[in-house]
Amino acid sequence: MKKLKRQNYDGASNMKREFNGLRALILGECSSAYYVYCFAHQLQLVVVAVAQKHFEVEDFFDKIDVLLKVVGDSCKRKYMVREDHLNKVEEKTKKGEIKTGKGLNQEVSFQRPGKTRWGSHYTTFLRLVDLLASIIKVLEYVKVDGSDGIKRRQVNGLLKYFHTFDFVFYLQLILLLFGITNSLSTVLQRKDQDILNAMSLVKSTKQQLYKIRDDGWESLINKISSFCENYKIEFLVMDDEFDSRNSRKRSNITNLHHYKV
Repeated sequence: MKKLKRQNYDGASNMKREFNGLRALILGECSSAYYVYCFAHQLQLVVVAVAQKHFEVEDFFDKIDVLLKVVGDSCKRKYMVREDHLNKVEEKTKKGEIKTGKGLNQEVSFQRPGKTRWGSHYTTFLRLVDLLASIIKVLEYVKVDGSDGIKRRQVNGLLKYFHTFDFVFYLQLILLLFGITNSLSTVLQRKDQDILNAMSLVKSTKQQLYKIRDDGWESLINKISSFCENYKIEFLVMDDEFDSRNSRKRSNITNLHHYKV
């Protein structure tokens, strides 16, 4: 115990409980040991939880969760995705469309994010972008040749969703926000980090988010437009009336207002 310099935990009950948790056991041995909840873990939980409070964003997360179960729970489908992606990389390399070199074009896999693995959601969505063409191809195969009726219905719903503007919009928005907070999360985990520098980094991250909110619309919509063009997804006319998915009630707002706000 004399060699213990510091301790911090996640928010699991077996860690933080006052009577039987790990912090209670350590306090019993050393009364000056303070319980500190890991800042980086708090940051991820807050970002994910707040994002899921928005209905359309929560729907996006639900669809990704279904995708991870359909593809990730089958070794055969994971292998099919990897092989198809590898073939695409080789083809683009031969055509000179992508660069080659040390550390480039490494094999990637589509993995389920973990609640206690920092930045894992961000990594999952980056992999989704890289593997999307291969994932769609495998889903189309399952839709036609799959033996499980439930899986085929799930796949049919996923394929429809992945060809919508909403999917592209929320994918790019989440990537943008998680990219910024992931940088902060990574820095917060450095062993040589001090509290004053950490607070300064939190402040600068907030300023980046404010800047995106005020001035980030054009760059975001340009990325979305390019993505839609690459995957032949219909790009909404921003001046058209927003479809509230309720034909009996007019929304009286434009697509531009809805998505920008």
